[in-house]
Amino acid sequence: YVKFSIEDTGPGIAPDVLPKILDPYFTTKKGHQGLGLAICFSIVNKHGGAITIDSRHGAGSTFTVFMPATLETLQTGVQSAGPAPVYGRVMVMDDDPAIRDLLSRILSLSGYSVALTRDGREALSVYEEAQNNSHPFDAVIMELTIPEGMGGKDAMEQLLKIDTQCRVIVCSGYSNDPVMAHFQKYGFRARLPKPFTCADLLKVLSETIHPAA
Repeated sequence: YVKFSIEDTGPGIAPDVLPKILDPYFTTKKGHQGLGLAICFSIVNKHGGAITIDSRHGAGSTFTVFMPATLETLQTGVQSAGPAPVYGRVMVMDDDPAIRDLLSRILSLSGYSVALTRDGREALSVYEEAQNNSHPFDAVIMELTIPEGMGGKDAMEQLLKIDTQCRVIVCSGYSNDPVMAHFQKYGFRARLPKPFTCADLLKVLSETIHPAA
């Protein structure tokens, strides 16, 4: 394995909290969703690795990551033919600014043009404006649950009245929700359970925009 550690000098993690910090949606910070470490764990785990945590309350924390080593040689010297092609226009709807920013960065670096919205009402307004200006979106990624606004289910009902051919991916950490389980029944083209990797995101998006490919 390749091993690397990240150490901080913060207040540390309380013993009763430590066993929970890799769980999706667990957080001690008000207004946060607790997905950061859960996503890290998911990525490392899917690569056959592991994360260990050593922390003493009041004395900082050390996160150690083990990733499987390989004997394969990395190919270098490949020259880019130019800027990444734009694969389409994508709208992201999520009430968490950190998630919006993260998805925007990933999609932009992957060649997509991205618009960000905070809830269903804003998403509907932006989508309809794009339609009217002959600059439609190729796909939309919608968070299912928006605590203080219109969520994905209600927004989808309204969006189908604007565009019956809209391509929408429902996204949620509640994988057992009926909408996630039967997404097509509600008009969605695909689902993206949280936490997900970059590869998961790009694969679902590509298959939604270009189903024949």
